[in-house]
Amino acid sequence: MKKVLKSFGRYLLLDHLAQGGMAEIFRAWAPSVDGGGRLIVLKCVQPDFGQDVEFLQMFRSEIRVSIGLNHPNIVQLYDFGEVDGRPYIAMELVEGKSLKQLVQQLQQQQTYLPVEFSAYAIEQVAAGLHYAHAYRDRTTGELLNIIHRDISPQNLLIAYTGNVKIIDFGIAKAASNRQNTRAGIIKGKPSYLSPEQISGEVLDGRSDIFCLGTVLWETLTGRKLFAGDSDLAAIRLIDACDKHVKPPSTVNPSVSPELDAITLKALSHNRDKRFATAEEMQRALHRAVYAINSSFDPSDFSAYLHNTFKKDMEREHNELQALNIEARALLLKESLDSIPSMEPSESSSFLIEPHEKEEETEDATLKSRRMSRPKTMGAESTGSREIPSPDGGFKSNAIEIQRPSQKKFQTVTATKHTVEKDSSGAPRVLLLGVLAVAAVVYLGPSFGLKIPFAGSHSTAQAPVQTKTQTQTEPQAPPKPVVPPPQQAATHIAMVKLNLSPSGGPVSVTMNGQAVNPAAPIQVPVGLALTVLIQKDGFKPVTKQVTITNEGDFQIDATLEAQQFGFLSLRSTPSAKIQMKMNDLSWTAETPLKEAKFPPGIYQIRLVNDLLGLEKTLSITILRDKIIQQDVDLTVVK
Repeated sequence: MKKVLKSFGRYLLLDHLAQGGMAEIFRAWAPSVDGGGRLIVLKCVQPDFGQDVEFLQMFRSEIRVSIGLNHPNIVQLYDFGEVDGRPYIAMELVEGKSLKQLVQQLQQQQTYLPVEFSAYAIEQVAAGLHYAHAYRDRTTGELLNIIHRDISPQNLLIAYTGNVKIIDFGIAKAASNRQNTRAGIIKGKPSYLSPEQISGEVLDGRSDIFCLGTVLWETLTGRKLFAGDSDLAAIRLIDACDKHVKPPSTVNPSVSPELDAITLKALSHNRDKRFATAEEMQRALHRAVYAINSSFDPSDFSAYLHNTFKKDMEREHNELQALNIEARALLLKESLDSIPSMEPSESSSFLIEPHEKEEETEDATLKSRRMSRPKTMGAESTGSREIPSPDGGFKSNAIEIQRPSQKKFQTVTATKHTVEKDSSGAPRVLLLGVLAVAAVVYLGPSFGLKIPFAGSHSTAQAPVQTKTQTQTEPQAPPKPVVPPPQQAATHIAMVKLNLSPSGGPVSVTMNGQAVNPAAPIQVPVGLALTVLIQKDGFKPVTKQVTITNEGDFQIDATLEAQQFGFLSLRSTPSAKIQMKMNDLSWTAETPLKEAKFPPGIYQIRLVNDLLGLEKTLSITILRDKIIQQDVDLTVVK
């Protein structure tokens, strides 16, 4: 961990915890006005990636998905915002280790995590996943269908107290997240994907259950389940998991038959054979824990972690204590540096004196004025007002006046003259008199009283200006500038047509006027359009749209053939599809399920950009027939 100690908005960064490809993780302190503060984790976008649109969409997705979640097994999101162009998320700080760090520590010691602790840790993760999967929007009641999609040992934090928390919903999928995964792009770590993620199928909570089964197997055995020489090798193992996955007891004999069965059920290639919900898996793990150890107590897991990481805990505690001391010293220095240097002057509206001069002999001028006046009268001096004490004395106390200066407060030391208390009650009488006068001044006009000196509250006419007053003639107010009339600006959108299939002659009209479908069309914003699309061999398509925004506006239309066959195409892993038949072309992504295409011979190109895989094939589609094709991109012929 690298010490940072610098301000970031209203937070103070303490040290650097981790750095990913596009974001940095800091431990930070959120100071409070009472001198306390909360230790948190700040996830900040690196400066160079603040303009990366795709990454920012993922970052905002994490906020949208996580902002409402509140569960003991999910890291809490506290705050989010942007500082100097860098978006950030403020999250709960978990004092502990990731599951990956725990497994690695035990590997070095050549031992296993006790099986009841393994089952208990994964049970907590299953509880958190079920909460996310079943989460509903608090205002609409809509089921959000949140799927994490990246359950791995790195994203599971184990606090030293034994509590396990899920982190990083950055690529989570939810109903509220309308961002679609690009075809051929697999989101998640290759060794911890589900078969559905590889094939590009629509995901549900059972995808996370498969990934959690992978983590359970690794936690029980201390080994990675789908380990290959490359990401491609890992993907091949996952796709054939029913053939390769063995019970964890074959590696760790202490694993119970109950845990073997739970692990293998979660790792079924067919998701219909897995646990239906994460809650079902959580309950099965809970029963297994107490079947292994009937006297199990969660505090046992905490004690085990304290013993395993005793030295790390002491070191982290000392580092944090030292950082805390330095942080407070830094904040104090910044506060002192913000105090302006001010010299006393006759024009000051208050006296400025250092604290150590409070008891010095009073100014001779003030003293002479005080001695020459009755004890019960106030004394006025140029630029200040003083209230005498009953015995005629004055006392000056130093006070602090806080002035807001942009984001910080500047502290100015000043003096205030206070009244010394005695049993006569004179100060109290004087205060009551002042309050009475103020009440008459402010409330009198509302009761019809005319108070000539009451300023804006008075109903009397303003006093006539005397010769001793300034005789400057008031200047006439400037005439208002009336802008010349301008014509209302016309807001224009550039409408583009996205037709599938593309190519070949096509006829397009908008509100009865023929347009060129290959070029953008200028259309006023707010205009309602009736778009008619006609192509030989396809059914006419009519679309009703209203142009809602300036700039580019896209109208998508899929044409249905008048005669067609069906194509079901699945690939491992998922891929983009480029199909051509004569002068027509289609783009799609796998898997396709009985998609309609005109009869003919198609040249098909499948591409997975992430893994650098590509394959071409020729398929003949027959009228009213279903063609099914499975393609393994990882197999090179």
